[in-house]
Amino acid sequence: MASVKVLSEHDNGITWVSGRVLNDDGGSRRGLPGVAVSDGDNVTQTESDGSYRLPVARTRRHRAVVFVTVPAGWQAPPDERGNPAFFRHVDLARTGSVDNVDFVLRPDPAPTDDYRFVTMADVHVQADGINTKDGLSSQLRQINSYIRESRNDSGPAMFVLVAGDLTNYATEEEFDDYLAAITASDIPVWSIPGNHDLTARVPGGPYPKQSPATQYRDVIANYRKKIGPEWYSFQYGRQHFVVLENYRGLGEPDQLRWLTRDLEINAAGKQIVVVSHVPWNVPQTPSPDLTAPYLELFARYDVRLLLAGHTHSNDVDPALVDGAVQVVTTSSSFTKDLSPRGFRMVEFHEGHLTTPFVELDADRELTVVHPAGDVARAPSAVHVNRYSPPGLATEARYRIPPHGWRPLSRTGDRMWVGQIDPEHITPRTTQRIDVQLRDDAASPWMQKAATFTVAGTPQTTPRQGTPWPMFHRDARHSGRGTDDVRPPLDLAWVRHSGGTILTSSPAVDHDTVFIGVRDENAATNSGVFAVDLGTGEPRWHSRTVGQVASSVAVDGDVVLAACARGPLLAMDVTDGRVRWEWTPEHPEEPDCWMYFSPTVADGAVYQAYNVASGVWVVSLDTQTGKQRWRSEKPIGRNWMSHGSPAVADGSLYVVTAYGNLAALDLDSGAVRWQAAFGGGIVVGSSPVVDGGLVLLACHGDRLVAVDPADGEARWSYQAPGPSRWPGRSTAATPAVSDGVVYAAFSDGSVTALTIETGEPLWHHHTDGAILSSPAVSGGRLYVGSNDGHIRAIDRDDGRCTWSHNLGTWVASSPAATGNTVVAAAWDGAVYAFVSAEGPP
Repeated sequence: MASVKVLSEHDNGITWVSGRVLNDDGGSRRGLPGVAVSDGDNVTQTESDGSYRLPVARTRRHRAVVFVTVPAGWQAPPDERGNPAFFRHVDLARTGSVDNVDFVLRPDPAPTDDYRFVTMADVHVQADGINTKDGLSSQLRQINSYIRESRNDSGPAMFVLVAGDLTNYATEEEFDDYLAAITASDIPVWSIPGNHDLTARVPGGPYPKQSPATQYRDVIANYRKKIGPEWYSFQYGRQHFVVLENYRGLGEPDQLRWLTRDLEINAAGKQIVVVSHVPWNVPQTPSPDLTAPYLELFARYDVRLLLAGHTHSNDVDPALVDGAVQVVTTSSSFTKDLSPRGFRMVEFHEGHLTTPFVELDADRELTVVHPAGDVARAPSAVHVNRYSPPGLATEARYRIPPHGWRPLSRTGDRMWVGQIDPEHITPRTTQRIDVQLRDDAASPWMQKAATFTVAGTPQTTPRQGTPWPMFHRDARHSGRGTDDVRPPLDLAWVRHSGGTILTSSPAVDHDTVFIGVRDENAATNSGVFAVDLGTGEPRWHSRTVGQVASSVAVDGDVVLAACARGPLLAMDVTDGRVRWEWTPEHPEEPDCWMYFSPTVADGAVYQAYNVASGVWVVSLDTQTGKQRWRSEKPIGRNWMSHGSPAVADGSLYVVTAYGNLAALDLDSGAVRWQAAFGGGIVVGSSPVVDGGLVLLACHGDRLVAVDPADGEARWSYQAPGPSRWPGRSTAATPAVSDGVVYAAFSDGSVTALTIETGEPLWHHHTDGAILSSPAVSGGRLYVGSNDGHIRAIDRDDGRCTWSHNLGTWVASSPAATGNTVVAAAWDGAVYAFVSAEGPP
């Protein structure tokens, strides 16, 4: 086969590198023809005897790296750390050539088109950081265990892809720690560079340990020295994997030249998998003039999958490239969408692609959600929660002695449901329920027992009182209800959404519960879910292209819902039909985030969103979608925020990343003032306007009271306990009633403080981080915790007066209306708890 020489602009400073690609099959060392060899710019192919000759520019990088594209059916032997030895560092001669740069490949002992691989991202190894060398090693051991335990209908797990941000500051020491950590993996690890792996001061910092390097050859030097080439390709099965550096690399002409030639040589008959650090459709994505040539190139080939990280969030987009799906995986260090840390098991099986998300450090205990404890009416169903990663938990069953075992059916990744025979229930008698679950037919049963007593009282139907139409009930986000829902509460119904529910909180109006739904594994179940409050029966599920991670808002006969990447949708309350939709118009900044929840007031919806320049706010008519105004300029930074604008007294208040609070004129959108209160990048809470103050819960478990006139801080409070959340994100919005602030923190505490001075009155401690925002109802507040419980806490002294264990994170904020508290949880279910003492 004739070699192909692709010359670049570096021709006048070239060293010719030559060698062979050899077949290490029993020591024969025969040459392999047609294998692509490259330095990341020029590309050639081996001759019939496996030989190649490659021009390499001496000044293109500080250290030359030559690599091969490992063909399907072949393996690169492991290096000293067990990772694929597909590249070599080459010391270039000043003139002439460098010979004998050989590569050895081995036949794959069991080649297959059906296989699995792991993708993870943003591991951020740092000696004194959130994820240390030992931390990553532990995570890889968990992955090893999962691979061994899970069913392998899709074939063996062949490798791990780490999609960028291997380190935090790109120091040689951190790269060494990363390389030491990945030796814990039982399967090869392919690494991809991210922005934190570039030794430059880049937007999104500050990075005090990094150098002020600006040239690309400088910023990538440590990565190339320690890890290898910054872009490359390899094949497995029917797939051709292309690894790209798309944070700074899209501006480098040599990457696009290399990719063009790589696909010309290697893509025929292959499905293409593109692996990069930054997603191709978010505000952090480089400008359209840089991404467009790549997206146009992708469209010419059979691209099926794009994998990314960077955003520390889960997201699936089936609309970016025709015929392909983009799958973003959250961080294994700390998350920004407040989801659990985890990874994905990507599976190619009989021509089908699946990308299930698997949690790290998940609690795998069984919890009998219902029936348990004192039950007012005879239960008709059993609900059990236990996290079972995809591929595990093949069978579950229950019994109410002396009756025999009955099967449970799985719903989602956690919930198991079964019907109860009414004849098995004896009112006013304590009974036992046994639950058993096993991960596969060969494993022992895991068992849990609970007791329950049915009081046999008349059935109480959930009824709506004053509507709870948006996050934290009103436009001020006071979290203060007008109905007194008194415990004890009885679980009236449970309804699964089909997806997951994290920080979206229920809105209750028109005798209906409305809530936003995520889908961690695909884009099938994302949308808005509507459930009849009285019966728990679904009314409609309006599916959307992207997640509805935020809370919805109801105004009259429309439900307002923001998709995570836009648009803002107005749906009919009766059937979920989309009445209008609104997409931001920023031609030079086409990608947006809408993790902010909409706020409605006086016929207007106020929606905040992120584009590359920062955060903008728009005011629209709720009935028509007609724009009333858009803020005059961008606010704060462009990282995602999860709050909701607060509206009060002619002003709008919005908080953005790094604790930046802004006040806007409600009539025009003009910015009145901005004030920075610091903390980390993640902002999960909303501002609250009450008692002549704006209250803001900042990253790091700090509560600040701000003067609404000028943004000056009046007082602040720091929660004293250690955070139970990686990164110490503070996501809970405080509630206010009768001059008292009720704030919840990631250290697991709920604290009451005087609104005038911030003096603490009492503390209540839970066993998990609290991301849920308290809701005030009468003499108590209701709040969820990541320890799995929803609680009623007495407002006078902080005592817990009622709780129910759901066996999963309760990061969603409850709504209290009429005689009912509505809650939602990470298991994807909506729960209605009813009080026997509520309104008739």
